[in-house]
Amino acid sequence: MCGITGYVETHGFDSGKAEATIYHMAAKLAHRGPDDSGHWIDADHGVVLGHRRLAVVELSEAGRQPMASASGRYVMVFNGEIYDHEALRAAVRPAPKSRPRSSRPRASPRRSSARVP
Repeated sequence: MCGITGYVETHGFDSGKAEATIYHMAAKLAHRGPDDSGHWIDADHGVVLGHRRLAVVELSEAGRQPMASASGRYVMVFNGEIYDHEALRAAVRPAPKSRPRSSRPRASPRRSSARVP
């Protein structure tokens, strides 16, 4: 079974210290996941996630963690395998490719070269 670790630092976040800390935290879990390891750090919010991987079903690089959503907004680590992933993939439809109206680029306003008295 994989191993997950992490922490939240609310004051005085130090990226270098966070990197060393999460490395050592994940190393303590090496017996739970000898196949791979990974970490993710959000210095702006003081969030640090670590993972040790035991590859059982997904043996490729696609199973690396922490995992980020396509947009990069969400990041997660989890412990376990999704054994019915093929059925779940078949049940989920691809998201539409269009962007929400509010995210479409707007035409820039025209500027007049006339001077206002």
